[in-house]
Amino acid sequence: IVLIAIGGLSARENEVMTLLYVSDLPMHSVGERLSLSEGRISQIHSQAIAKLRAMCLGGGQASPLLAPRRRRG
Repeated sequence: IVLIAIGGLSARENEVMTLLYVSDLPMHSVGERLSLSEGRISQIHSQAIAKLRAMCLGGGQASPLLAPRRRRG
């Protein structure tokens, strides 16, 4: 299931996850390598984790896990 879910990631998400978890680079190094800010890498990582979680739990792309979080004010 996990391998199928990983196949559902975009190329950018896959690249970020590979650099973080296979190459074991910290987020700031991944950001430097991809010419993105550390904050953007964090966003891509969170998005990829949400997609993986949704696919592994059977929710697919329509899962509420992918919905943007709302800040409590």
